[in-house]
Amino acid sequence: MKLNVMVCDVCKDRDREATSYRMTKQGKMISVDLCTEHAEPIEVLFEQVRASGVTPKRRNTRSAARVTTLEDIEKKKG
Repeated sequence: MKLNVMVCDVCKDRDREATSYRMTKQGKMISVDLCTEHAEPIEVLFEQVRASGVTPKRRNTRSAARVTTLEDIEKKKG
């Protein structure tokens, strides 16, 4: 049996529940697991954004798959 335990990346305290956060700044992403104490600045920021009425924009990071039909391939062959 395998057991995974998520701990805060700052304090490493196994007795504290941790939450995963994923943030992006100018195309660079960071993912961290934080306990309530260490996540407080992020939660305050989230609450300020929510209270301001601003809707954070989500960018579609998935690129559309290019589909090529057999007919298109045959046309390219000439």
